[in-house]
Amino acid sequence: MRLLTSILIGLLFVSCTSVSKKRERLAQAPAPVQKQIELAKNYFKNRNYNKVEETLVPIVKDHRGTDAGDEALFILAKTYSRTEAWDKAYRVYSMIFESGFYSPKEFVARTNAAKILTYKLNKSDTALKLVDQSLKLGPDPLQRADLLEVKFSALMKNGSQLEAFETLVELSEKHPMASEREAFKRKAKAFLDSRLSGPELKDFANDSPTSELKTDAMYRYAVHLMGEGEYSEARSYLKKVVEDNPKSYTGMQAQQLLEQLSARDQVNPRTIGVVLPLSGRYAPMGYQTLQGLQLALGIKGGINDANVRLAVIDSAGKPEFARRGVKRLVEENHVIAVVGGLLSKTAYSASIQAQELGVPFITLSQKEDLTDIGPFIFRNALTIESQIDELIKTAMEELKFKRFAILYPNDSYGVKISNLFWRKVKERGGTVTGAQAYLPGETDFNEPIKKLVGTFYVEDRQDEYKARLKEWYEKLGKSARRRKKPPVGLLPPIVDFEAIFIPDGPKALGQIAPMLAYNDVTNVYLIGTNIWNSKEFLRRGQNFVSLSLFADGLYGEDERFLKSKFYQDYSTTFNKSPTSFSLQGYDTGLVLRSVLAAGSSSRVDFAGEIRKNKGVPGALNTLVLNGKKEFVRPVVTLTVKDGSIVPFTKEQETKKQ
Repeated sequence: MRLLTSILIGLLFVSCTSVSKKRERLAQAPAPVQKQIELAKNYFKNRNYNKVEETLVPIVKDHRGTDAGDEALFILAKTYSRTEAWDKAYRVYSMIFESGFYSPKEFVARTNAAKILTYKLNKSDTALKLVDQSLKLGPDPLQRADLLEVKFSALMKNGSQLEAFETLVELSEKHPMASEREAFKRKAKAFLDSRLSGPELKDFANDSPTSELKTDAMYRYAVHLMGEGEYSEARSYLKKVVEDNPKSYTGMQAQQLLEQLSARDQVNPRTIGVVLPLSGRYAPMGYQTLQGLQLALGIKGGINDANVRLAVIDSAGKPEFARRGVKRLVEENHVIAVVGGLLSKTAYSASIQAQELGVPFITLSQKEDLTDIGPFIFRNALTIESQIDELIKTAMEELKFKRFAILYPNDSYGVKISNLFWRKVKERGGTVTGAQAYLPGETDFNEPIKKLVGTFYVEDRQDEYKARLKEWYEKLGKSARRRKKPPVGLLPPIVDFEAIFIPDGPKALGQIAPMLAYNDVTNVYLIGTNIWNSKEFLRRGQNFVSLSLFADGLYGEDERFLKSKFYQDYSTTFNKSPTSFSLQGYDTGLVLRSVLAAGSSSRVDFAGEIRKNKGVPGALNTLVLNGKKEFVRPVVTLTVKDGSIVPFTKEQETKKQ
């Protein structure tokens, strides 16, 4: 077999180095040689590939200029492909089209060789050269289409996305089969929608001949420009789409966007949009927030000297309703800014829509990273990060804690917040001695707690266990031998931390706290976020949460709050006490009022005025915008005393301990 391979390589060398400019026609081989070809085909059919090679190499050597010699090369190349000898397959295909003879299989050989270079040998540059050379030789339409398909794949491997797309376009227009043209058109449209960058869309839209895909490219580029805030240029491309194809689906989409852009240009500078949950389970929070806004702007309980109008839409706590609400407020009410996104699940969709429409949006949600969406997104909410900063500061500076544990739900929120807590502890020089996850919705916390304190895997403390077991037997004497097994709690918990961070709600904590005590994890603080600031937390936690720290932006019994003008005005106007949501809405209204006083007539200017904020007097403190476009809200650390939630003081905590 080595001899046959050597002969073949020699023939390839001769074939590739002695190609004449004038190509000759293949002669007809003698009948016995034709019989050998048929025999080789039979071997190939029966997968006897060694016999195929053994039969055909001599024919290639002795009858190269015949039809049988040409057929022998083709069968050999297929044999090497079948046995995954890709380099040899490529070389043999090359012998067919690089010889001095005309071959009826030339374009098939060229296409197959290009496929091997692209898919098997990772030589896409060489494949592209071969394809381009082959296309210049005038293949028939079907052969040309086959070569173009290989060219597309090679260009994709090279990262030449625009050229690859242009190849798809050519296939969609010139493939000889109508069904294939449609298939490539669909593929080209999908490629245009998802693969091409803004500059690539622009190049194709500007430089390609008029076609349906050119129209699609102009539309997609216009959408890209809108995302970048280049509305004027986007409008010119959309107009061109409508002019060229007014009745097409893309043309109608472009017309809708033009109408949106037109609506964007219309601004009622004294109208503020509001998207809040005003029905469903979150309606009370929504109405409390709305009432705070109305009070601050003088719409209720005061003089509306700012001459402000609120356009209010109910999100019902649903992301899609919130998104559509923002869109409607801009296009129909022409608001200059929007307030909303009270719930995490609605905040993201509303923020994305606001950024796309270029309307300033003040979200009231704690959800992370919202202001990173774009320059039109602001936040007035107590963030998780600010709470964690305050809690760790209290624990480490006031209580002198250095070691912490984390017990968290294994979901995206729990993992992210736990990682943030861990990082903040480390930044302050503290240590997290252990972290243990549990399944979201878990109701039995015995196992995760045992894992946290080292009593679940007894084998990890084998020596200690044996020593304690021996001591237990010695203490009980003979009576112990009558017991079948030692007590479950023979190993004490390893409590090498002073506090546990638990980023979960009152329901979970109501089961975790007593289970910690059951496992002898006592005299450690439980640390959580503002969702613990509720009567439900006290009811579920009972006496197990007396050592707890959690943060919020408001302590309802704070004298400063109870005596504030906001508290008095709200109570008088709405005949009820304000909540933290009322306060949040009120402070947001004060920010809007101060910005409206600047007289901004465009949304861009309005957003600019918010960013210029040097401090707006709020209900309880000055509202200052930080570098993340978030209004910094005061944070108070709370704890439990005598069954009530109270502000943390170092003195009372010292008495507890």
